[in-house]
Amino acid sequence: MPYELEHILLHDEWTEADRTVLRQAFEADPALEAALRRWEELRAGAASRWESDVPSRAALVLLACQDRLDPAAMSENERSLLQEASARVDQAIRRHPAVEDVLGRIRTEADAFDREWARAFDRSGIASPAKTARGPLRKAVGSPSRGLRLARLSLAAAATIALLFVGRIWLNPAVPAPVMSFSAQTGMQVVSLEDGSRVLLAPQASLDVYFDESSTERRVRLHGDGFFEITSQARPFRVETDNALTTVLGTTFGVRTQEGTEVLLVSGRVSMAPTNEAGQGITLSPGQRGLLAPGDATPRVQEFTMPEGFEWSGLLIFRSTPMQTVVERLSDAFDLSISVSDDLKETPLTGTFESERGSTTILSIIASALGATVTERANGSLHVHR
Repeated sequence: MPYELEHILLHDEWTEADRTVLRQAFEADPALEAALRRWEELRAGAASRWESDVPSRAALVLLACQDRLDPAAMSENERSLLQEASARVDQAIRRHPAVEDVLGRIRTEADAFDREWARAFDRSGIASPAKTARGPLRKAVGSPSRGLRLARLSLAAAATIALLFVGRIWLNPAVPAPVMSFSAQTGMQVVSLEDGSRVLLAPQASLDVYFDESSTERRVRLHGDGFFEITSQARPFRVETDNALTTVLGTTFGVRTQEGTEVLLVSGRVSMAPTNEAGQGITLSPGQRGLLAPGDATPRVQEFTMPEGFEWSGLLIFRSTPMQTVVERLSDAFDLSISVSDDLKETPLTGTFESERGSTTILSIIASALGATVTERANGSLHVHR
């Protein structure tokens, strides 16, 4: 591809001269037009993921160069921006390792800027002011009239991350783009997939879906935490994280990606293995969790209890759980007094409920399934009975 065309493709906006070059390129190579459309779709997807996961451009500059900033010279907004960025950067790097490279690039360019600053004063014979006195980085973030070198750098840094993010897909046509993507912001989000499966995404989690009804396998990629209820089909269902691949046929389980990958199995069976296929996989049974830390070749297996294992999810999960235990958990979850009649105490219940639906709705669903009734007593307590 000619350099002129590559240069144009990296622009956010095209001039009329750029469009002329593109039209000529399309005439010479008709397949290029379809490739360009795909490129723009990938860039748009990368930009959306980037904005959701990573601190702003201005925050990245502050974060990369905080050791050379004078806190007293920073505005309240800049201090707040830096504090927020510091809290988010570890998670951003886990989701987009290229962020760490870009922070290093910003620091390198800042060093080069300081060297050129000092040389300019040496050539003029004027003493160079102290870094904290001139505050070039503060101006780079807060003022359009000074420090443009670093302001431009912050834009280039964000563009670099977007390119690195889509690079694996763009350079390797065998890796398809997601069919659709979902992300949860401040609250839990329920995602319904075309095969009838459901995924509950925890706050700040995202899910890329790589299958449709014609696919031979069902594959998704998870960033963050999610709870999966997978319909049973001949097509395997695979959940990919940064370092693990979990394969199921029909089951209910949770996946967390805070430090490596953690899979918590509620029902059915799943296999769990490193994504690089260099290590050994394991098979989990209900009530077991698989833990694969970064760099490990084989997952570890531990037992877990149902309430403790899913406290992070906001879910109330019951699998053949006696109703006496069910109402006790509901009482604790909603700070209510709930009782059940003697004839229902040993009746098993299987179900998964989102706690945000509230005690009234959840109890109504349970009572309907059991052919029972929920009665509110004079003291405000609830009683489930037939």
